[in-house]
Amino acid sequence: MMMLRSTIKANRSKILFILICAIIFIVYKSLFSADNTRLKTETSDDSSLKFKEDSFVQTQNQRGIKPKPVTISIFYECLCPDSRSFFLHHLLPSYERAPHLIDLEFIPYGKAKTFIEDGKYKFSCQHGSVECYGNKIHACSIAKVYDQTTLLELLSCMINDNMIPEERGVQCCADHGVDWKPIQECAASSEGELLLKEHGETTDLLRPPVSFIPTILLNKSQRDQRAILKNLWKELCKLFPKESIPEECLT
Repeated sequence: MMMLRSTIKANRSKILFILICAIIFIVYKSLFSADNTRLKTETSDDSSLKFKEDSFVQTQNQRGIKPKPVTISIFYECLCPDSRSFFLHHLLPSYERAPHLIDLEFIPYGKAKTFIEDGKYKFSCQHGSVECYGNKIHACSIAKVYDQTTLLELLSCMINDNMIPEERGVQCCADHGVDWKPIQECAASSEGELLLKEHGETTDLLRPPVSFIPTILLNKSQRDQRAILKNLWKELCKLFPKESIPEECLT
């Protein structure tokens, strides 16, 4: 009888031990499963956020939402060698790389002076009267040509050899499919004088004042003139929207 009681007691101990082990296993499995679920949820949330960001950029592109372009303001003179170099070696090549990311503003006046004589606006230009007339042709081109790419190509063509402004204007307009007549009529009239005077007023508002031609503003800022004149494209790459930065900026 005592032997039977001992056997029953031993069996109870084994059963109790098995139950305790089972409970510990169930609790451990439950905790491990909860951690896995939380980890998967966090990973899923991160992936979802990344997907949403990518989808947002893609949706913007699909909707035709354009990135904000960099505005380049060029204060120049049509007979200035440094202005010519900037147009041909920096401005035009940079624009051709990313025309959709650049807005252009041309101010052909430089270090000229405006005065009134016999009730009319007159001008004194750094490179003489030929430059004053050439600047008027540039001012009238800016007023009459509405396509930005065509305008840049036209002005670049003219500034390449502007010693005989009217002859050059005729040739460059023909080369770029622009009607010369309204530009010529503007430059020869009070309209051209008024436009050039207005460019002079814009130039005079610069702070600090113009000390070198060309002076280039990026997004209305005169910062880093030396760097801009040395490598315009490099400076533009610093300002392009990150989501639309050209591949050439990354190489």
